[in-house]
Amino acid sequence: ASYDEYNRFRERVSGLFINISKYEDAFSIIGNKIQLLEKASMQLESFSPDIIAKISDFKDTYNDYEYENDSSPARDEIGEWYKPNLGARIRIAMQGLSTSYGPTELNSSNLEIAEKHFEKMKNEIEQLNKEVKDLENEVKQLNPPYIIGQGID
Repeated sequence: ASYDEYNRFRERVSGLFINISKYEDAFSIIGNKIQLLEKASMQLESFSPDIIAKISDFKDTYNDYEYENDSSPARDEIGEWYKPNLGARIRIAMQGLSTSYGPTELNSSNLEIAEKHFEKMKNEIEQLNKEVKDLENEVKQLNPPYIIGQGID
């Protein structure tokens, strides 16, 4: 690979890696917000089974997403093969940066797959983020007490 090809590949890999980190962080923040919303919903002045059910349903959606993207039952069994996830694809792509001849077709194809997977992940996390903000606004309208960890918003 030429220097320009190698450099373009490196920029794509590093850009994708940074974006994945941002969205994984956003996903983690959503998880923290769910915990805060659960606490707040239990301390409302007027008990609201409706909001508790909405938070529980959203938590199930969050957990389903996490299970689909971060774990595999096959990995729990010794010696079982598992479908490569986003992290594995990025690692394979990054291996193309440590060779003297540059990225191979295997490295490039894994980067392309990782980029497509990231777009799906990005859209799903943005949707989860929108839903948790809507839920947060609903809970705030019910005047919950201050919960440690909620910040100043």
